[in-house]
Amino acid sequence: MGHIYKYNCICGYETEAHIGAGLQGVNLDLIGRYFPKDREIIVSNRQDIKKFILKNALVKCDKCKKIFVLPCLEYEYNSEEIIKKGECPTCKGIVDICHDIDDVTCPKCNQFMIRELIGHWD
Repeated sequence: MGHIYKYNCICGYETEAHIGAGLQGVNLDLIGRYFPKDREIIVSNRQDIKKFILKNALVKCDKCKKIFVLPCLEYEYNSEEIIKKGECPTCKGIVDICHDIDDVTCPKCNQFMIRELIGHWD
């Protein structure tokens, strides 16, 4: 089950984020929609893949000065943890995953944001 958070900053920047994984997180067709090459790796090497999940990850684009959610695929293959993420849909640039969702800094002013749990999704 995923969580819905609201992030607020004292500068006025705010965003809502549906983070985590739902029941469809292991759906190979859904994984193929976002990460087709990795889906083929998972299907072709099923005996060597220990775990895999597609989830919504909180990311930050420094160029666009925004925080948002992108699909992220995590799997373990040949004892290596692999994390795949998309690009910024606005500028097509590289985004950084916010691994610690409790300590997120504002993309506008770099102050720590206040996180509030406002719901769950699946």
